[in-house]
Amino acid sequence: DIDNERDKWKATIEVCKEIISFLEKYGISKSIIVKWSGKAAHIHIHHEALSPELRRKYNPLDLAYAIVEYVIKKLEDKIRNIASKYLAEKLKVDNEHDPQQLFTCPLSLHRELNCVSICINPNDLDSFSLEWTDPSSFKHYDDWNKFEIGEADELALKAIEIVGRYPGPYKRRGRRKHPSVDEMIMKWLRKFNSFNG
Repeated sequence: DIDNERDKWKATIEVCKEIISFLEKYGISKSIIVKWSGKAAHIHIHHEALSPELRRKYNPLDLAYAIVEYVIKKLEDKIRNIASKYLAEKLKVDNEHDPQQLFTCPLSLHRELNCVSICINPNDLDSFSLEWTDPSSFKHYDDWNKFEIGEADELALKAIEIVGRYPGPYKRRGRRKHPSVDEMIMKWLRKFNSFNG
């Protein structure tokens, strides 16, 4: 997560470009997208960029945590310089892998701002502007789900070696207390259809 004040968005984009440049040095280029969620940007490496063999050997949470932590450690001076250059005092890059953390779905509306969460092609970052997030005329990267299997393995192995595994406990999900959303929708559709039928 690259958190910042909305009006300092150019600093956020510059940090995105630094992170992407770093990932590309490890051969990761086809499995990256940037998600702009309103005030923050998120660099996503597609989970399939980690080979099935690697995901069997290591918990995916360990891999994700180690990669992010490794990138932050390697780029912390550059991130600090960008924050200073743009006077972006609230700019921070953090490694949030809390299973309880709220995930902002692409194309959803921000809960406070008049904007939509969008995916951005990393190659388009130089032309990005906040106007892309306008709900009435947003610009969204439709090819957000692309990946190359195993392209992040080299970085993941290096990161696990240097950083180690996720330090927190793994929480297993308990039984669902309420029906899932799709079950509720189907239930209400059946009721609606029987009422109108």
